[in-house]
Amino acid sequence: MGMRKILSSDEIYEDLSEKIVELKYMPGEKISENDLSAQYGVSRHVVRSAITRLKERKLVDVYPQRGTFVSLMDMKYIETVLYVREAVEHEAASRLYRLADQELEELVGHMRENLVRQLQAIHEGIATRDFYEIDTAFHRLFMTAAGHGDAIDLVRESFVHVKRWRNFEIRSTEHLMSLYREHLEIANGIEQKDWKGVNEALHNHLNTVERHKHLFTDISPEYFIVR
Repeated sequence: MGMRKILSSDEIYEDLSEKIVELKYMPGEKISENDLSAQYGVSRHVVRSAITRLKERKLVDVYPQRGTFVSLMDMKYIETVLYVREAVEHEAASRLYRLADQELEELVGHMRENLVRQLQAIHEGIATRDFYEIDTAFHRLFMTAAGHGDAIDLVRESFVHVKRWRNFEIRSTEHLMSLYREHLEIANGIEQKDWKGVNEALHNHLNTVERHKHLFTDISPEYFIVR
């Protein structure tokens, strides 16, 4: 039997980040440095370095004498991140009218190819995190066509909190189908040059907190900060 690979602090940080985002560690759950040290086969110092980075990313809270806890989902912060993301995408959408007909046709073609991938992924039972990669590629298509494809990366670091909320909100194939239908509405609006409709579809698609927040915060208030 080969020797077990010793993970670095960076690798542990990435693994813990993914588990927190995917709700394998639920908001408010206590995580133990000793347990993690044993789990990963590393010293507490290595684990502590990873936890420090998680704290900087607001994914955990560290309380002296009490321990480390997965941070609750701060709905106001998540709303703010989505507000910035929506503003960026609305601005991109507002520039699409400048495209020549051939450019617009090519854009819609690529968006429809992405929609096919989305539908296939849903039917194949793809993991939510992998669906989000296709989702992000869909949004990047029209932002790139507007000349600012990299703008979506400006909120990437903060968007991890939105992903955690969406993983809480979206736990079924039907919810993923709802996302697909919202994407389809955006693509249809662009094809028809219905720019008002595109903006309304984008708002409906990104404004999930306002639409669904109380459904979950009322049922499971222990997981959220609501201000």
